[in-house]
Amino acid sequence: MRPALTGALLAALSVAGCGDDAAPPTADVVRPRILAVRASVPQLPGTALRVTASNRDSIVAAPRLRVESTAGGEIALYPRSADEWTYELTARLVDALGPGRHAVDLILEGESSSGEERLSDVFPYELEIAEDLAFALTEVPSGSVFRNEPGILLGDGVLEAAEGSMVARFDGTFTADGGSPSALTVELPVSQAEPGDRARGLVILGTELGGSLPGTFEGTVTLVATLAGRLPVETASRPTTLRFQPPAIFSLAPDDAALEHVVRIRGGGFLGGEGVTLVRLDGTFTAGD
Repeated sequence: MRPALTGALLAALSVAGCGDDAAPPTADVVRPRILAVRASVPQLPGTALRVTASNRDSIVAAPRLRVESTAGGEIALYPRSADEWTYELTARLVDALGPGRHAVDLILEGESSSGEERLSDVFPYELEIAEDLAFALTEVPSGSVFRNEPGILLGDGVLEAAEGSMVARFDGTFTADGGSPSALTVELPVSQAEPGDRARGLVILGTELGGSLPGTFEGTVTLVATLAGRLPVETASRPTTLRFQPPAIFSLAPDDAALEHVVRIRGGGFLGGEGVTLVRLDGTFTAGD
């Protein structure tokens, strides 16, 4: 019985030894994962694909978004900046796909801190490519407003910055309170009120509309859109009356403050850019004990 027992022990030790010599299990490689993609619809050259992804820190160099399709092959898009996961559609990709709806696969790729290539899983997406856009203006800002207040324009075809340019042309008269009307024509830049929203444009009602004094603008608003490499296109004009109010302070916070503390003022009519807004304190000061 001893020889058999000894053989069993040797066999067990041999198995244990093999286990000790085996390589330890490797940790799972951390890779980026695309969670969502947002874009204006339809898409043109310059339209941004805004990518939301997890494990973004797994890519530290040469980030890019690979677009694969049967119609356009494989094309890499590069971000606007190193810390921004926004990728603009190139003219090459748009031309390769052509107008219409296209099912594509999106893959995030780049280099890790150790120099290794990192790839995300495939993210299915649909691009809707257009050669042109229909522009429309249905509603414009009106009523009582403050200087530098954002105004919302409703319509269709609001462009992104890289797709071309879009301005709102205000044509009419401005009458300062207690003054005489004077003719005024000014163009103000228009951007999307929310990224990817072609139905709502944003315009800042600044001092270009008659200066910094309170008064009334009365006239029309027209959208003028210029796609890259195209001639300008104008929408139908919409009437408006804007009554610019004098600057106002609604609230201050906090109520109790010490020297060099920051006091936040909520109000309207504050001038930015090259303008200056001063806050005048008028009252009495009582020193503490």
